[in-house]
Amino acid sequence: MIRIGQRLAIVNEIEDVPADLVVVRLKTCPVTPDFAMEGYGWEPATRAMLEEIENTRPARMLDIGTGTGILAIAAEKLGGSIGATEMY
Repeated sequence: MIRIGQRLAIVNEIEDVPADLVVVRLKTCPVTPDFAMEGYGWEPATRAMLEEIENTRPARMLDIGTGTGILAIAAEKLGGSIGATEMY
């Protein structure tokens, strides 16, 4: 489990989490920083964006080049209206 801020947690598909957390569940979430890649919550830029999303709780957000979708999923779980697209 990767804790972000006070309420947000990034977990893989089999982890149990406390009920008071807002959970983003990823099927292929690396469980240690050794396997860190962008878009899973370990990488500093992704973590900073997740912290900002938790702190500001944007009502509307557009995620362009969404990758794993972690930012859009987190914003939606925190109550935002989200648009997201990947660019190839």
